Amino acid sequence: MYTHWGVLTCAGTPAPVLRALTDAFSAAVLREDLRARLNELGYVPVGGSPAAYAATIARDTARFTEIIRASAIRPD
Repeated sequence: MYTHWGVLTCAGTPAPVLRALTDAFSAAVLREDLRARLNELGYVPVGGSPAAYAATIARDTARFTEIIRASAIRPD
């Protein structure tokens, strides 16, 4: 099991805004001081594209939906 963190925007966010956000966060995650601090906290910064993060969310949603259904887990 793992936790992932990301930045989400509203549907329809203009492509130039998405590019600017992606560039800014990608630059931040490459900074050695930030990487070191995140590692100290137990995180593994990876960065990536909006499409890659959307694929991760879709994959995890499908995976955990199947686990929940197969295990008959119900919210109480």
